[in-house]
Amino acid sequence: MTEQYRDNFNYANPKYYTDKSLLTSAVKNTMSHGIPGRGKGQLSTSDARMWGCLIYFICFAGYQRWYIGDRCMCFLCCMTAGGCGIGQCVDLCCVLPGRVEEINSDIRRAAHKAHDANRR
Repeated sequence: MTEQYRDNFNYANPKYYTDKSLLTSAVKNTMSHGIPGRGKGQLSTSDARMWGCLIYFICFAGYQRWYIGDRCMCFLCCMTAGGCGIGQCVDLCCVLPGRVEEINSDIRRAAHKAHDANRR
C-alpha cells in the first residue's frame, strides 16, 4: 500500500528516523546524516535517471540503483554492463519510477509513524 504524501510535512527531519526497525534495507542505504533520500527526505526519479544516464556514458552501468539503495542490483548491472545496455534502458524508463515511488512510500510511512507517535 502506498503511503500518501502529506503537504507541509518535513520529511528531512532526522527525529523521524531514529527507530531503524521501521526502515527497509533500501531506505537505510539511502541515509545521509540520519535522513533518508540522500539527506533530502525523499528520492527524486529525475535525479536517479540523471545519474543512471550520466554514469552509464562513462562506462559504469547501474548507478541509478546505488542512488535508490539497491546495492545488489547495482552490482549486477555493473557486472553485466547494464544488461548490454538493454536492461539499463528498461530500468531507466520503466522500472525506476515505480521503485523510487515504493522507496519514498516506505520513507513516508516511517516518518508518519514516528510523527504520529510523538503527537500522542
